[in-house]
Amino acid sequence: MTSYNTLSTDTWSLQLPEDWEQKETADLSLYYFESADGTQGLYISTWRFAPEKFGHSNSKLLEYIQTVEKKSLDGMEDCTWELMSMERSSGSGIEAVVMDYYARERSYRIACKVVASLPWAVRSTLHDYDCQDWARSHVALQEIFDSIMIRT
Repeated sequence: MTSYNTLSTDTWSLQLPEDWEQKETADLSLYYFESADGTQGLYISTWRFAPEKFGHSNSKLLEYIQTVEKKSLDGMEDCTWELMSMERSSGSGIEAVVMDYYARERSYRIACKVVASLPWAVRSTLHDYDCQDWARSHVALQEIFDSIMIRT
């Protein structure tokens, strides 16, 4: 059974397996954590948006971020991304979307979870750099994704 550590900032919290380590990033507002064997990683950051830009709607903000994420993936050379699943949830003034993409020919999975409570959005991307089996990766890393919360 995997043991987890809880990590948090003023705006988010999450649980990662205890053998994951924080790595340095050039952007001080972006956190990166990596598994001990280097095959998986998680980026997480907090963004602040002007609520009026999105009509005070978390849903509109999530749609905007989904578009940005898709453009970013489409810009990656040598990868053809297949959307494997998308889930939305909402409650208590917070909305979330999870988009899970797989580049089968590269054995590369990127899953993005965005949790919004305007003016804040927490964006996390989970990378499986050696994903031989999407379904197995999805199950193995789901606990991490489920633990990601916005702190309002």
